[in-house]
Amino acid sequence: MKRRYIFDEDYTLLIPDWTKTDQYFIDKFGEKAKTVMDNIGPVLRKYERKLRRYDYKDLATYLRNATGLPVTPEDMRIWDELVAVVDDTVDPHAKEVLEYLKSKGDSISVLTNWFGESQKERLMRAGLYDYIDAFYSGDIITKPHKEAYWMAAGGVDPLLCYVVGDDTETDYIAPKAVGMNAILVDRKDVHHKTLVKVRSLDEIKNRR
Repeated sequence: MKRRYIFDEDYTLLIPDWTKTDQYFIDKFGEKAKTVMDNIGPVLRKYERKLRRYDYKDLATYLRNATGLPVTPEDMRIWDELVAVVDDTVDPHAKEVLEYLKSKGDSISVLTNWFGESQKERLMRAGLYDYIDAFYSGDIITKPHKEAYWMAAGGVDPLLCYVVGDDTETDYIAPKAVGMNAILVDRKDVHHKTLVKVRSLDEIKNRR
């Protein structure tokens, strides 16, 4: 039967280098910003759980309170613009796997926790966007909220949906909680062996 594959973007299809984005904040706010940006992941995860969607004003307010950096909505807009032009490494098997799944008649969506236009631009630059049937981003609703997965399913039965990503909470536990399948991308093989996981995207073909 035809399946719906729901891919995460960052650290799944694309491996980003955040040097440009981090440097913006360091140049503006000094060395304190380096510590903040080195640890920004958990801060954003808390934002995503609490506020449910990305918005420049809300994000600026949250980061001011959470980190002490006096950021503004304009800083968030510039951050988003810089995300669009970060230096990405495309996973070496990404195109191969997307082509394979399309050849099987499966549909493909991307579900990513950031502002949509910058994330789309990166996928286009990587040559991956044309393989994608639907794209959903964090300025609509963020993972791990159940509505995000239902949206990304596009009406496909959850039992035929396979979420693929690197985060144990948002790409594995949360989608399984709404009845979907999940495949964890665990390149360093650090997660428990009872999880359904792959070390390389090309292994997904063996699970089709």
